[in-house]
Amino acid sequence: MKKLTNEDADLYYKMWRPLLQYANRKWKLFPRINFATDPQIDIGLTVQVAHKIWENKKVIDEYLRAAPDLPERERKIIASWEKAKHGLYAVVKFQDSGAILIDENDDAYNVLGLISTFDEMFRMVRLPVVVDATILPFEGKLVTDGLFFTVEFDAADRKKLKEAYSRVRRMNTIITSFPDDPQ
Repeated sequence: MKKLTNEDADLYYKMWRPLLQYANRKWKLFPRINFATDPQIDIGLTVQVAHKIWENKKVIDEYLRAAPDLPERERKIIASWEKAKHGLYAVVKFQDSGAILIDENDDAYNVLGLISTFDEMFRMVRLPVVVDATILPFEGKLVTDGLFFTVEFDAADRKKLKEAYSRVRRMNTIITSFPDDPQ
């Protein structure tokens, strides 16, 4: 599986958009925008709110306390997002199980796309490519929040990333979920 099922992708956005709105309202970032209901929102504004959430993950618990009627499945998934990891990752390989992303500590993650596969999103890009992204758990799998940007790097860095991927593959240390992620 290279991406979430359509049902899981719909569920992700059903949970994500109200969390964005809660954070937006809490921090009074963009008062005229409703992230939960507005159909088209500028990606740059969404990124600003999302980065604030990942920098202040306690807002996730605050949101869950403010939304006591959320179904238990959704509560568990959203609570697991407190384990999200934001940073620079190298997309080094597309596999049938997802894309392999390696962080600056050479930890490798098997990550699924939300609505598109990584190879669809990066089909015109030569791997490896570095992205600024957030990896988060989703019922025993890893996904991104869907908000990532490519970062330029040189040939020496490209070689180091290929070596890191070879090493983690040889050692079979690719992370597919975060500890205690409800499945």
